[in-house]
Amino acid sequence: MEARRKARRSWLTNKDLFCRGEILKDLFLSGIGSLMDLHFPSVNKEAPRTVEFEQVLCRYPLRLPGSLVGQIKNVVKNLYAMSRDPLYQNKIQGEDPELFHHRPKNQSVLMSYDFHIQGYAKAGGVELESPDADLSPNRESPLVKLIEVNTNASGFMFAALLYLQMAEKSGAAKNALLGEVALDSLRSSFESEWGNEKRTPFVAIIDEKLNEQKMLPEFYMFRDFFLSMGWQSEICDYQSLKIDSNTIVTASGKKIDFIYNRLNDFYFSRLESRHLRDAFLNHYAVFSPNPFEFQLLADKRRLIEWSQSDFCANVGSEIFQPDLAAHLLGAQILTDDNAVENWERRKSLFFKPLGLYGGKLSYRGASISRKLFESLMLSPTPIIAQEYCPAPERDINGQTWKYDIRAYAYRDQVQMIVGRTYQGQLTNFTTKGGGFTAIQWQPSHSHAGVGISD
Repeated sequence: MEARRKARRSWLTNKDLFCRGEILKDLFLSGIGSLMDLHFPSVNKEAPRTVEFEQVLCRYPLRLPGSLVGQIKNVVKNLYAMSRDPLYQNKIQGEDPELFHHRPKNQSVLMSYDFHIQGYAKAGGVELESPDADLSPNRESPLVKLIEVNTNASGFMFAALLYLQMAEKSGAAKNALLGEVALDSLRSSFESEWGNEKRTPFVAIIDEKLNEQKMLPEFYMFRDFFLSMGWQSEICDYQSLKIDSNTIVTASGKKIDFIYNRLNDFYFSRLESRHLRDAFLNHYAVFSPNPFEFQLLADKRRLIEWSQSDFCANVGSEIFQPDLAAHLLGAQILTDDNAVENWERRKSLFFKPLGLYGGKLSYRGASISRKLFESLMLSPTPIIAQEYCPAPERDINGQTWKYDIRAYAYRDQVQMIVGRTYQGQLTNFTTKGGGFTAIQWQPSHSHAGVGISD
């Protein structure tokens, strides 16, 4: 079979291959468009195209060993269980005491846990895995490493589209984390957050500077999704909301019951967010995600605490599972006391700001100059020095791409796992051909690879 495939490709010119690739790309995008119209009809009709689907959706699935799924589930389950324990909650450093002591009845939809894989890319991340990579039990097993946790993760709907299309092409969605099953799980999580079976809520989907949001089309997907649940919703700039007689309302005066929160002011600490803070503290609406869950799991201070042996010892081994440590990366705040040490070991570190998001002011230690390092020391935003775990790489049509793994979860249950294929340092969806990537999980004893072509 392989010999025939190579023989066939031998007479294809570069132009033939390009044309074939363009045809397959068009078929892929056409299929995505059809699924979009079926499940989220307002997107193509109404949503501003703030991003091209070619930048958000990668048509080349990843093939990865199925053993990683169990690791990811265990990390999510263990961190969630630890975060519910009163001893843990008393031990962590609450960034905002007022919000930390306000414990809402609900939790947070669309948590995400982002991972790299250790032991799957070759040393230095240069040599790529081949499609015939040996993943037998005799080989050292690849290990997922947690990069960070997010409370208002984007991309779930786009990832679901990829798996819906995969199910259509294969004739069946065999993986329990795919397509319709993932959407059903998401639906259940929103219903659980709302917690009132007697009436349906009015939902505000909020963020800032909406027309500048790259993922704005997904807001329309969520609006259609809520409509399919029988919930009315509106996409709102957070500053347009206002407090009115112990309620929070839209600009037109519509009472809001549920706020699906995509705003990256995680603690509602800006002056412009004061009305959201008041509404949250006074239970004027259900907020999901919310600041309390952010403090428990997604504040980058948790990455530091989880990597400290004394923290783990103090919360107790029955809470902090010993095997969890194997999936965590060391981290500390960059200070005058450790500056010399961290400069000397910078090539094994990754520097990122404590309170920012989206890769802002993030640097791989191997690439920073002394001047830049010193500027980080003077930064008004504390900087985290985190153990560097390089993103694994894959080959697509002769080009090298990086990828990571994102697991969406509600409480301690993983709802969907997706890859993110990108070039450069960050998963910022700027390069056509990259984006959210379906994963085909392979039995651990079989061959799996990351090299693929048309």
